[in-house]
Amino acid sequence: MLHQQHISDMYFDLTRWVIVASLLLGLHDDLLAITYSKASAKTDTTKSIFDIISTEEVLHLSIKTDINNLLVNKNTDDKQKAELVISNIHEDYTTWNVNVNVRGKFRRMKCDFPPLKIKFNKSELGELGLNDHASLKLVTHCTDKAEDNELILKEYLAYKLYNIITHHSFRVQLVKIDWIDESQINDIGAHWGFLIEDKDELEERLQCTAHDKERALHSHINDDNASVCYLFQYMIGNHDWMLESGQNMHYMKSNDSDELVAVAYDFDFSVMVNSYYSTSPFTLSKSNKRAYMGYSTEEESKEAKELFKSKKKEIINEIKSFDVLSKKNRREVTNYIKSFYLVLDEPLVSKRN
Repeated sequence: MLHQQHISDMYFDLTRWVIVASLLLGLHDDLLAITYSKASAKTDTTKSIFDIISTEEVLHLSIKTDINNLLVNKNTDDKQKAELVISNIHEDYTTWNVNVNVRGKFRRMKCDFPPLKIKFNKSELGELGLNDHASLKLVTHCTDKAEDNELILKEYLAYKLYNIITHHSFRVQLVKIDWIDESQINDIGAHWGFLIEDKDELEERLQCTAHDKERALHSHINDDNASVCYLFQYMIGNHDWMLESGQNMHYMKSNDSDELVAVAYDFDFSVMVNSYYSTSPFTLSKSNKRAYMGYSTEEESKEAKELFKSKKKEIINEIKSFDVLSKKNRREVTNYIKSFYLVLDEPLVSKRN
């Protein structure tokens, strides 16, 4: 028996060494590739959680928290624990214990379900080799009206069009969220939403630093950047912004210049999105009108206009191929953006003057 056991042990050792040798000889490339991939993911500190979850596809989430407590206290910024599960992603990044809190101003007051901020644990991010950009904004449905999901999709699309025009824009990720209320009081179900990258990450990506003031003047902002920003707002018919007060504008200081960089956000009041709570004098389905609310002169806007012309085909294709949006809304948005190109060569006259 001892002799047989000794032979068995020798066979096991020999088998183990054959497997090791075969790995070293590259006979199990797939296994080695997987192992290397995981090791790389653990040490790539240049990536953020937003980088990891970014995809051209829809990201499926479930968020489990005490939703009733969140809604009752939506006028506060109090944080509460939540479990975030990301379905279609690498297993190392699937389940997260996060904090959530209500954010925003108008939607916090007017919406049944307010937008949120998701805060990841920086230590957990570090353990996975990710950097410490730990916050993400989550834009959610406002009410249970059927049209609310379409509004979310159109605002997300506005951000994507901005991305096509310039990298001086917030990155976004489309998500379908299954809401689970721990209090078992609210049956919310699944809704569309989208995630927005953190301001700190935007600044790092663009090699900028935070501007210590919320206000700015046109003369403080890089001419090319300002012209593109204003023209984009003109294209989507957005009047819900103000340069001097910093309303729906984020300012950064370029690391290689004293000039500021302006990045617009919050497009739900634009004609393109056409929300039922918008204060715009124009509507998407009945009017192709828009008003230029920028500060750049015609001369300053020449290069920006050429840029928009060069991106026309890509912009129209982005809208037409966004098939999660209804055909009716895709057609209306397409026609509205095309109407911008019909007046693009006309002189810009600011309605703010």
